Amino acid sequence: MAQATDKTAGAALLIPRFFLAVFLLQWRVEKLIVPSAIIRIAQSFYGVSLPTGGSYALGVAELVLALALLLGASRYSAMACL
Repeated sequence: MAQATDKTAGAALLIPRFFLAVFLLQWRVEKLIVPSAIIRIAQSFYGVSLPTGGSYALGVAELVLALALLLGASRYSAMACL
């Protein structure tokens, strides 16, 4: 019984992790492609003057995080199939 629960828990954790990574990838790519939009958002919502290089740095850092989530998701999906 515990084996079946482990498989369903693994699948249940895989789904939100995958979609969170896809959501993060979408926003990170936008930071890299249209940094001016992110600069305007930072200025209007947070009152922070963000340089263009800062937008690129945030985009790369968050891209690494999103890819780590995706790679972790594939690792857990393989474990869930066992």
